[in-house]
Amino acid sequence: MKKFSIPLPIRFSIPVILLIFGSVLSIFSFQRDVSLSSARKEKQAISQASFSGDQTSGTLEYLFRKGDIEGAELVISKLGGDPTINLAILGDEKNNILLSTRYELRNQQLNYTKAAKYMTQLDKVRETMSGKVILSENKNTIQAMYPVVLGSVAGEVRPTKVGVLVLEYDISTIKQRTNADALQRSLEASGVVALSCILVWLFFEKTLTNRAVQLLKATNSLAQGNLNVRSKLRGSDELAQLSSAFDKMAVRIQLNQRRVEKIAERRELLNYLANEIRNSLELDKVLETAVEEIRDLFGITRCKFLWCSMSEDNPPLFHLCHEACESEDLNSVSQDETIWQMQHLEQHLKDLELLRIDDVATDNQLDSKSQGLLTYLGISSLLIAFLRTRSGQIGVIVCENNQSRPWDNDEAELLELVANQLAIAIDQAELYSQTRNAAVVAETQAEKISQALQELQQTQAQLVQTEKMSSLGELVAGVAHEINNPVNFIYGNLSHASEYFEDLTGLINLYQKHQNHTHPEIQKYIEKIDLDYMLEDLPRLLSSMEMGADRIREIVRTLRNFSRLDEAEMKFVDIHEGIDSTIVILQSRIKASSEHRAIELIKNYGELPKVECYPGQLNQVFMNLLGNAIDALHENHQQQGDDPMRITITTQVVERDWVSICIKDNGTGIPEDVVQKIFNPFFTTKPVGEGTGLGLSISYQIIEEKHKGRIKCISTVGQGTEFCIEIPITTTQSHHLPEHADKELAIKLNTLIS
Repeated sequence: MKKFSIPLPIRFSIPVILLIFGSVLSIFSFQRDVSLSSARKEKQAISQASFSGDQTSGTLEYLFRKGDIEGAELVISKLGGDPTINLAILGDEKNNILLSTRYELRNQQLNYTKAAKYMTQLDKVRETMSGKVILSENKNTIQAMYPVVLGSVAGEVRPTKVGVLVLEYDISTIKQRTNADALQRSLEASGVVALSCILVWLFFEKTLTNRAVQLLKATNSLAQGNLNVRSKLRGSDELAQLSSAFDKMAVRIQLNQRRVEKIAERRELLNYLANEIRNSLELDKVLETAVEEIRDLFGITRCKFLWCSMSEDNPPLFHLCHEACESEDLNSVSQDETIWQMQHLEQHLKDLELLRIDDVATDNQLDSKSQGLLTYLGISSLLIAFLRTRSGQIGVIVCENNQSRPWDNDEAELLELVANQLAIAIDQAELYSQTRNAAVVAETQAEKISQALQELQQTQAQLVQTEKMSSLGELVAGVAHEINNPVNFIYGNLSHASEYFEDLTGLINLYQKHQNHTHPEIQKYIEKIDLDYMLEDLPRLLSSMEMGADRIREIVRTLRNFSRLDEAEMKFVDIHEGIDSTIVILQSRIKASSEHRAIELIKNYGELPKVECYPGQLNQVFMNLLGNAIDALHENHQQQGDDPMRITITTQVVERDWVSICIKDNGTGIPEDVVQKIFNPFFTTKPVGEGTGLGLSISYQIIEEKHKGRIKCISTVGQGTEFCIEIPITTTQSHHLPEHADKELAIKLNTLIS
C-alpha cells in the first residue's frame, strides 16, 4: 500500500490544513442551517395554509348559504391582496370556475388551469369533505384544497352541490429570506472559526514549525557535506530530543568521516596499483608508480624497491630496482650494501616478516652498531616489507624517513597489502611473458602448418581433378574411338547400298516394262509389300541413315575435341570451339524434360583470336561453370515454376591482349557472405552427397595459376549470378603439376606437427 505523504512543507501545510478544516466546517454548518430553516419555514407555511384554507372555505360556505355572492367575491378579492397567495379559485361541483383572483379564469374549466394536475385530489376532497394541503416537488409552492358546500336541496342527507376552493401559496420568497439569514449566521460562524485557526496556526508556528525548519536546515546542510553544522534546539519536547540526537550524530559522522578519509587516502594507493596491474603488464612501470605513490602518501624522505638474491653459503645480495626521493641529492645507491648489515635483518628476510622502526635512536630491536650505521646514513625511522613471487624471487619495499616517525598499524597493513599486490603483478608479468613467448612460437608453428595444409589441400584437389579429367578423357576418347570405327564402316557402305538400290530399282522397272503379263503370285506379293511405296521410301531411308551417321561422327569429333588427350601442353585454340563442345556434352541437361523446361541459351560471341591455353583444363572450367548455372536454374525452376530459364555466354577482347568469357544465369543468386568463400577448397552449398566443393576451387587454380588470368563472381540475390573469366591471349609461361607433391607436403606437415 502506498504511504500517504504531504506534498507541502510543514510551514505551509499546517495553515492549509486549518484553512481546509475551517472551510469544510463552515460549509457544513451553512448547509445544515439552510436545511433546518427551510424545513421549519415549509412546516409553518403548510400550517398557515391549512388554517387559512379552512377559515376561507368555511366563510365562503356560510356566504353561499345566505346567497351573498358579492360577499364571496369580496373574500376571494381579499385573498388576491395576500402577497404569499399566487392564485385563489373556487370551482363548482362540475369543475367550472365560479370565482378567482384572476378574472380571466372565471367560467372556465379547472382542467385548463394550474389545478388540472390535481384533479384526482380535488375529487377526493369533495368525496371525503375534508381539506388537503400539498407541497410541490420543487418545494416553492403549496396547494391548499378545501370543500365548499354551495347550496343544498330539501331532503338531501348529503349535499350534492359541493365546490372546491384551491389556494396556491408561494413560499420561495420566504425561503430566500431564510437562506439569507442562514448565510449571515454562517459567515459570522466562519469568522469565528477563521480566527480560531489563525490562533492555532500562530501557536504551531512558534512551537513546531520554526523549530522543525531549523532542524531541517541543519539536516540539509549535513547532507550537503557541512559536518560542522548543529541544530541547537532548546527544550524538553520531542523536537528538542530529536535535535540533541541529531547533534550527537553529526559529531560522530564528523569523526567517522575523518577516519574514512584517512583510510581512503591510504587505500587509494592499493586501488591504483591494482588498476595498474589490470591495465598494464609492464613490471617496471608498476614498480616505479608504487614507490612514488608510497612516498607521497606516507610523506617520507625516500621509498625504494630492491631485488634480493640469497644462497646458503653467501649473505644476501640486494639490487636497487626503483627509488623515489625528495630530491636527487638523496640518492641511496651507495647505501644499499651497508644498510643491509643491520642486526636481525636477515631473520626478518627469511620469515618475510615486516620490520618497523619508529625511532632509530631508541628502538630496542637495534644494537649500537646498527643504530650508528642508520644514524650515519641519515635514517631516523624505517619500515620494510618483503614479498616472494611464485618463481621464488624475493622483493623488498623500504620506507625511510630522516626524522623519527611512529608508524601506525594502518600504514603497516597498507604496506603489506601493497607488497602482496606487487607480488601478484610480478607473477602476472612473468606469466604474460611466458604466454607471449609460447604464443609467438605457437603462431609460427600454426602459420607453417596452415601453409603446408593449404598447399596439401590444393595439391590433393589438383591431383584428384587431374585424375578425374584424365580418366574422363581416356573414357571419352575410348568411347569415341570405339564408336567411330563402326560408324565409319556404316557411313562408308551407305554409298554402295545406295548404288545397289538404284541398280535394283532399274532392274525392276525393266522387268515391269518388258513383261506384259505378270504371274498372279508375283502380282499378289507386289501388292502385299506395297512395292511402289517401298521404291519411293527407300531412298529417303538411306538419306536419313546417312544424316544419322554424319551426326554420330560429329558427336564423336566433339567428344575427342573436349577430351584433348593430345593437348596437355599449351597451344593456340579457338575458345568458341571449346565452349560449343562443352554445350554439346551438357545438351541433355539443357533441353526440356519431364522434370523441367528447356533452358534458353544465348551466345553473344565476339571476334576472338586463337588463344594460347591448356585446352582440356579450360574446357573443364567451362564444364564447371555451365554445370553450376544449370543446377541453379533447375533449383530456381522448382521454387518459382513459371520464370524463364536463361544462360547467356558473352565473349570479347578486353585490354587488347586479353579475352573475356562471361557465363550468366537468371537463377536465385548467391548471398554476399557465400560469394566471399565460393572459391575456397571443399566449400559447397549443395546438399551432402551432391557436391564436392572442388569444382570452383579447381577452376580458380586453372585460371589464376595455370593461365595467369582472373576469375570473379558477380551475384545479386533474386537476379542471378555471373562468372567472368579473363585470360591473356598469349603467354610464355607453362605450369606443370609437380610429381608426388601430395606426398612431399604430407611429409612436411607431419614434420611440423611433430
